[in-house]
Amino acid sequence: ELAERRRHAALLRSHLASAKYLKLPVYTPGSKPSYHLMSFTFDADAAGITRDTFAAAIKAEGLFCMGYVPSVISDWKRLHWQDYRGPRVSWLSALEAAKVDYRNQALPNARWRVDHALEMLFDMVAPNEAMVARMAEIILKVEANVDALRDHERTAGPATTVLRK
Repeated sequence: ELAERRRHAALLRSHLASAKYLKLPVYTPGSKPSYHLMSFTFDADAAGITRDTFAAAIKAEGLFCMGYVPSVISDWKRLHWQDYRGPRVSWLSALEAAKVDYRNQALPNARWRVDHALEMLFDMVAPNEAMVARMAEIILKVEANVDALRDHERTAGPATTVLRK
């Protein structure tokens, strides 16, 4: 299964070699991602539109995408033993005993990643070159129409947030 996912990922990477705004990560030699999700980085500055507008256009073409991690994990209230008021979770006592304090951490790189990441389901364990080609076709079509998306954002505003639902 992993070999087939990796083969499809390499194929998608080759189809998207000319992409300007949505980029796949470059992994260090020896890294072997499993590709259950395909994680992209969206360059909103270069595109001149928000990630959410780009994602909405991708979705309108029939390809599901999302911001998988909605916020920096250290911001999640269920990790803040000092003031958490939700249902009991098993890890809070360990965090308290270790005096871990995740509140108000700067983490600029993590925040940047949350704001620029876009994920697509990519659990391709059987040969499906046509689907990979179609995914790339949709992404490149949306990129080719970025001027219209800029105009749309100027008049209608950015699309709503595309978080995991």
